[in-house]
Amino acid sequence: MRPPKWAYFVQDGKAQVESLMAKVSFLAFLLAFALWMPVNSARAAQVLVQAQVCVLTKTGCTYKTTSLPYLWDALHPGQAGRAEFVVNFTRPSGPNLPLALYLQRMGNGYELKLNGEMLALSLDWSLANGPDAAKAPLLINLPAGLLRERNELKISLRADVARRAGLSALHLGTSEEVWPQYRQDYRWRVLGVEIGATLTGLVALLAWTMWFIRPRTAILNTPLQANSARDPAFLYAAVAMSGWCIFFCDLAIEAPPLPWPWWGLIVAIGFAIAVCAMTLFCQDIAGLETRRSRRLMVAVGLAGAVSAASTLWLGWWAAWVVWLGLIVLGFTSYGFYFAWHCWRSPSTARLLMALAVLINVLGGAWDWVTVLRDGDLYGDNTFGHYLPMFYALTLGFILVQRFHHASLIADQLTNSMTTQVQAKSAELKESYQNMEALVREQARSTERASILRDMHDGVGSHIASAIRQLQSGKSDKAHVLSTLNESLDQLKLTIDAMKLSRGDLAGLLADLRYRLEPRLIASELALIWQVQLVPPILRLDGEALRQLQYVVYEALSNVMQHAKAHNVTLSLEEDTHAISLSIKDDGRGFDVASSGFRGLNAMRQRCDAVEGQLQITSAPGNTCLKIEIVRLGA
Repeated sequence: MRPPKWAYFVQDGKAQVESLMAKVSFLAFLLAFALWMPVNSARAAQVLVQAQVCVLTKTGCTYKTTSLPYLWDALHPGQAGRAEFVVNFTRPSGPNLPLALYLQRMGNGYELKLNGEMLALSLDWSLANGPDAAKAPLLINLPAGLLRERNELKISLRADVARRAGLSALHLGTSEEVWPQYRQDYRWRVLGVEIGATLTGLVALLAWTMWFIRPRTAILNTPLQANSARDPAFLYAAVAMSGWCIFFCDLAIEAPPLPWPWWGLIVAIGFAIAVCAMTLFCQDIAGLETRRSRRLMVAVGLAGAVSAASTLWLGWWAAWVVWLGLIVLGFTSYGFYFAWHCWRSPSTARLLMALAVLINVLGGAWDWVTVLRDGDLYGDNTFGHYLPMFYALTLGFILVQRFHHASLIADQLTNSMTTQVQAKSAELKESYQNMEALVREQARSTERASILRDMHDGVGSHIASAIRQLQSGKSDKAHVLSTLNESLDQLKLTIDAMKLSRGDLAGLLADLRYRLEPRLIASELALIWQVQLVPPILRLDGEALRQLQYVVYEALSNVMQHAKAHNVTLSLEEDTHAISLSIKDDGRGFDVASSGFRGLNAMRQRCDAVEGQLQITSAPGNTCLKIEIVRLGA
């Protein structure tokens, strides 16, 4: 039955409302970000921006006046070295309060003296490519005993290639004047970096875990479906967040775990890979990913690695700058296109990702404009270092949402599989019961057929012989009676065999002795009983026992009728491999090789049916029929 037309209007209206709400939320977050951007405020402390600088060379140095901040990589591209700065300042007038010196950035290593006295120095400051002391801001309390009316501050710096060495402007004032700025910068550059490293590391771990344990599932907002391949979005997210985590760790680690420039190369490559992987993740979310875009991102990442290596080893500073410029221009343009595409076909995941992209684009543009206006933001705080955190938050939400979606699919597949397995189990159980009933019926039919065959070959044959004897009129009453008794004994033995336990050979021979002993006595045959109690052979079922019973009965009948023996020995023995059943007599014997004995052929066929071996030897005074049944399979 088709749904009414109004249902389609309700469904379409619901989709439009959800799209509208997603767009409104998108604009609200964008406006909040724009209002959140801080504005630089005037500082109450004295700012020292004039200094005398001397770049140390083999021939010495000459001091010259410079303005702070001093950007080593811009003034000495591709070079490492040392520099000495001399900053003269007058003690501030006013109340004689303790003074403090605040430096937003100084490095890579430093030694600081006030009026010739050691004031501070960094760890291994003179070691080339050693620890980078410029990672965190520095606040130094100036001892009152070292201060004079006119003071000289001498700063010796170690500068490494491509590590943003140099000296920022100096802030001088009381603790109350410089402490707020130091606290703000410390939270921004140290605590913020630690939070960013932790956040990106956790999201990377989450993405790697999802990529390893979950196969690819349907894209969000599409019908539930699944196939066996892994979801590339998880891999893109894991690689991107791993690269950003390395980037944040570099901002926080003063002494890197690997020597420079190897550590710098790892950080640069991690940055390049993170940018490319993040782009592929955005394209996957928006449905824009193609084989060409993947190849382009691989090329961009390789170009970033080559430019980083050229900068760090060859000193070609322009290579990294050009690559970064192309990245900024290309990805800024693509960011607006991506946001426009997501706006046209919105979903929660797409709009959140578009918001993160725009925040990164606008934050980068803000830093770029500030650099163009004020120069390199050497000592100031920038948005660029922390913009990946927006990616991490958005990406974490999307991954959790997609993982939840994948879990729903897995649960549905599990439930469906469980239902199918239960249905198949019920079918198999029913089929097994039917098959078991058929097998039982077939076994009963086989057993009945075997009993009827034995009765026909044994009882029926003897009764027919008795009838022929009576019809001929030549047989006396004793012969007819003997034939009928023999028929009766065979019938009783057939019934006895049906009552035997599975594989009970000793019981079978005991029944034969009980039934045939009167006839043996009548035939003046002495029975020598040498039957041991042996464990049952479980593979011998009722049918097999009847086959063996027939062979033994036929052998004893032949001895009584034809052997003219005085003694017959019935034995049952066991060894490690087989059980042997023997019938021996001391009669006249017969020619075993003769082909005229149909009874012997029937015996061999019945032994073959139970996987037994029949051996017959005969000589005057010693005839032996031996049946060997191997225990294998018992």
